Amino acid sequence: MTLFEAIRTWWLADSTLSAAVAGGLYLSQAPPKLGLDRPIIMPYAVMVDLGNSFEFSSGTPYIDSHAVQFSIFSTTQAEGETARAALRSRFDAEKITLDGGFDSVMMMLPEAEETTREDDNIWHTRVDYQIQVHRVLL
Repeated sequence: MTLFEAIRTWWLADSTLSAAVAGGLYLSQAPPKLGLDRPIIMPYAVMVDLGNSFEFSSGTPYIDSHAVQFSIFSTTQAEGETARAALRSRFDAEKITLDGGFDSVMMMLPEAEETTREDDNIWHTRVDYQIQVHRVLL
């Protein structure tokens, strides 16, 4: 299971978060609107892996640190802030188990948060996390 798959599984398991971000969670970019029969449901979130680094300890176990950004796009500021609160209540300092020799994923406290108005109709609420994947080399 990849980091995104694990996060998506947790995301979908939380009814409050799923309700607050009705448009879903996407990796890197949301799919384009395909006409009137497929409108973009707001709010929606996009997760971007901003990069990672490795930290070794005693040669075998190591930590893979990821900087991850969740961007929530909404039609009102309040809608984005509600979604951010739901995201933080689900992910702050949480532990997720991965398979394939990875011990766990620690969802650390957010490093940054920001809400900005992109245009007259879109608000962008951003939460950056530092995520640590504790691995065991096989």
